[in-house]
Amino acid sequence: MELHDSVLKEFADAVNNNSLVQASDSQHLYATVSRNIEDTGDLVYVRLNGSEIDTPARSLVKVGVGDVVMCTMRGHTLTIIGNVSYPALTRIENLYMTLTAEGLLIGMLDADNQPSGSYIIIGPSSSSIYNGDGDLVASYGGTVQVGKSSQSHVVITDAGVEIQNGQNKVLAKFSSSGIQLNDSNGVTIAEFGTSTIAIGKSTSATITFCGGKAVISLDSDSGTLKISGGNSVKAIGISNTYNNRYRSEVVCEAKNSSPKAAVQLFDNTTAIASMTLSKDGANFTLTNNKVLSENGNEVAKVNDIIAFGTIEATGTVPKATGNVTSSGVSVTTPGAKDLDIIITGIPTGYTLCGLRGITHDQPQWVSISRWRGVLSDGKIRVTLLNYNFAAKTVGVRIYWFAIRTSGAKVAPNQTIEF
Repeated sequence: MELHDSVLKEFADAVNNNSLVQASDSQHLYATVSRNIEDTGDLVYVRLNGSEIDTPARSLVKVGVGDVVMCTMRGHTLTIIGNVSYPALTRIENLYMTLTAEGLLIGMLDADNQPSGSYIIIGPSSSSIYNGDGDLVASYGGTVQVGKSSQSHVVITDAGVEIQNGQNKVLAKFSSSGIQLNDSNGVTIAEFGTSTIAIGKSTSATITFCGGKAVISLDSDSGTLKISGGNSVKAIGISNTYNNRYRSEVVCEAKNSSPKAAVQLFDNTTAIASMTLSKDGANFTLTNNKVLSENGNEVAKVNDIIAFGTIEATGTVPKATGNVTSSGVSVTTPGAKDLDIIITGIPTGYTLCGLRGITHDQPQWVSISRWRGVLSDGKIRVTLLNYNFAAKTVGVRIYWFAIRTSGAKVAPNQTIEF
């Protein structure tokens, strides 16, 4: 029957304090620590080599269950004077250190003075930290790892710093050449280098800003790169300013039922030119003496879109033929004259488009029967009729107009009777 701890303690005290027992020569004995006695300070149980009996002893050194110790027996007192276990254990309260094949192991002791929980191994080339389940959670050496390999963790080498997931796929890499971000499969989705920034490596990638209200995406069907905004974004613009003065911008506005797209140029706060497209059409605003061109050809000049001019020609119209009767003069055939006129003086950049009118200085006797012209060549033929029995010298004036545009359509050749 096993004795109660209190009885064994009283027995040990009686033996060790019995002055009637004669002291004998001390001798070195080896034993194994079998168990500690709670609340007794340095009193432990050992089993002497070759014995199966727990013997109480006092210890002068730190020992734990299972340690091989050296004892002395002086008289009837058994005293532990050294811990000869290999690897040797060093204990500081509930911590212990021991040498292993990997290096110095530092860990915790449980209530039975046994290793328990997380521990550290300090080796010749690296140090490692393990959790209570024996999983590596950190290592420090040529390669530094923080975190369990089966979970997200950090790996530090001479090449840089990597963040990996539990499948050893690199999620992020930081090196001297820049930063690389990958998805869970290790596929690169963004790079920030010293000379290049790449975001969204896939053609189906969508890049969002400002809480998702601004979006950059590629329409793979049309190959169009689109910048768009959410319902609360009134307009999207691209602006460039030089020398804090000159500014150019492209603005797309969709804040109401009349969407607009505009290209605008500014000198400080003054608009130099602008083009606005809306449901009402296209509107161009140009400063003085500036021109609107199409494919490099001038289309319109704001201040003088239309040019007006006149040209005069003089010719003699033959007399009319007829009879004189008692009732008066009867003209049978009026005199006729075709007067050919070349219109000149059209300003450079203008195209002749038509005539505003034709007049002459003999309205009493002479009339204009018709005119016809090839406006593209500037040629006009005016047919004059003379109803007088004397030839008449007639001065004809033509009023023309031209439009300052390369897109003007010249009127077809015409013959007008009047």
